[in-house]
Amino acid sequence: MVEKRNTEKWASYLKKVEDIKRRKFLGLCNFLQSNGTHNHLVAPEEIKIKQFRDALKERVINETTPISKVYDEEMIKAHFSLETLVDVPRFFNINSALNRARRKRTPLLPTCSSFGVPESYQFTNNGEKFLFCDVLVGRKKRMVLFGSPKQLEVLFDSSVVFMDGTFLATPPMFDQVFTTHGFKFEHHFSCVYGLLPDRKKSTYQQLFKELKNIATQTNRLFQPERIITDLESGLIAAIAVESPQAVHQGCYFHFNSCIYRRIPKLRYIDDGFFTSNESIETVEKLLQDVHAWLRNIKLKYHIGSSLPFLDVLLTNQKGVLHTAVYHKPSAEPFVVPFLSNHPRHVFPNIIQTAPVRAIRYSSTFDTFIKEQIAIELMLLYNGDPCTYNDKQFRKLFDNYISSTSLLAKIDDESHSANTKTISNRSTNCSINIINENDQQKEEEENELSKDSLAPAIFQKTKKKSISR
Repeated sequence: MVEKRNTEKWASYLKKVEDIKRRKFLGLCNFLQSNGTHNHLVAPEEIKIKQFRDALKERVINETTPISKVYDEEMIKAHFSLETLVDVPRFFNINSALNRARRKRTPLLPTCSSFGVPESYQFTNNGEKFLFCDVLVGRKKRMVLFGSPKQLEVLFDSSVVFMDGTFLATPPMFDQVFTTHGFKFEHHFSCVYGLLPDRKKSTYQQLFKELKNIATQTNRLFQPERIITDLESGLIAAIAVESPQAVHQGCYFHFNSCIYRRIPKLRYIDDGFFTSNESIETVEKLLQDVHAWLRNIKLKYHIGSSLPFLDVLLTNQKGVLHTAVYHKPSAEPFVVPFLSNHPRHVFPNIIQTAPVRAIRYSSTFDTFIKEQIAIELMLLYNGDPCTYNDKQFRKLFDNYISSTSLLAKIDDESHSANTKTISNRSTNCSINIINENDQQKEEEENELSKDSLAPAIFQKTKKKSISR
C-alpha cells in the first residue's frame, strides 16, 4: 500500500514538471500553454549535428569501411565551427550505436559449410564480379576465393607474388584466411582473398589451378618469377609442383619466428672451436680424451683448415690464421631493393654497415678488397645506382683516409709496401739538381780562392824588397 502511494506521488510530480515545461510566462500571472509542438526558432547547429549523425549511420550501414575511418572522414567534411564542436558526439560515445546499426545489416556467421553467399558480397560497389571461385575440395570442405577483375589483372601481371595465411580471424568451418598479393609500382597490393578448409598440399594445388584457369579466361598467364611465402610444408610442395619455374623464397619474419619458437624446446647448442698446429692424430686423441671425460655431453667435432663460425670464416693458411666474412653457398645476395617503399635512411645504412663488417672481419687488405667487390655486386644486383654506391663508399672512407693521388694506385699490400720504400728515396731529377748545385759551389769557391791569393804574393815580395 505504501509503495502504491509513493508511485502515485512520483507520477503526480512528473506530470507537474511536464506541465511547467509546456508553459511560457507572459507576465506575472498570464502564461501561454503549449501542446508540445515546436514554438521556437531554428537552431542551425543542431540541424548540422543531426545531418552528421545521419550521414555516419548511412555510411556505416552501406559500406564496409572501418567505423573509425568513416567518423574521421565525416568530421572533416562537416567543417564544424568551434561553438558546434562542443555538442558534437565523440567517437567513443557513438561507437556502440554505429556498431549495432552495422550488425543489423550484416548477415550472421554460418554454422555449416553449405551456406549461401549473399548477392551483395558477390559483387563490388561498381557492380563488378568479386566472388570468382566457390568449389568443393573434399567432403564438407569448401574453398571460396574473392577478387575483383582489376585485382586479378594486377596479380597476373606481377612477377613477384606474396602469399600468407592467418588462422585467428577465420570462420568456424574454415581453417585459414589466405591472401595473395601482387607487386606493382614498387608496392604490394592485396589481390585475392581466400577461405581455405585446411593446409594440405592438394588444397594449395587447387588454389593455383583456379588462379591459372581465371588467367586463361582473361587471356593472361599466371607464371610469377618469384613467390615469397611462409614456411608451410604443404605450400612449399604445392609451389614446387604448380610453379616450378618460380624462385620460392621463405619470409624472413616467419623464419625468425620459427627459430624463436624452437629455441625453448631445443635449447641452445654450445659451439666452440680452437686452432692448433699439431698433427691431425694428436688433435683427434685430444678430442677423444675430452669426450671420454665428458660422457654426459654429446660431442661432435670437425677438423679442417677452414671453419665457418656464425658469419666469420676462419682459415689456417700455412700456420697463419686468417679471417673473412662467411657467405653461405645457398644464400642469395639479396638486400632491400633500392626502388622499394622504405625510408631513405635505410639504403645508406646498408651500404655503410656492410663495409664496416668487412673491415672488422678481414684480416688482410686483399680479403677486404674481395669483400668490397662482393658488396658492390650485391648492391648492383638489388638495383642500387653505381654513382650512389660510390658516393656512399667515399663518404665512409673519407672519415679515415685522406684523399691523395696515390690511393688509386694502391692495389695490394705489396704495392703499398713498395710505394712506402720508394717514397723515402731521392729521384734522378733531384740527384741531378744536387750535383749541379755542388759543382756551382765549387766554382765559386775556386774564384774566391784566386782573388785572395794575389794580395798575399804581392805583400810577400814587397817585404823582401824592403829588406834589401
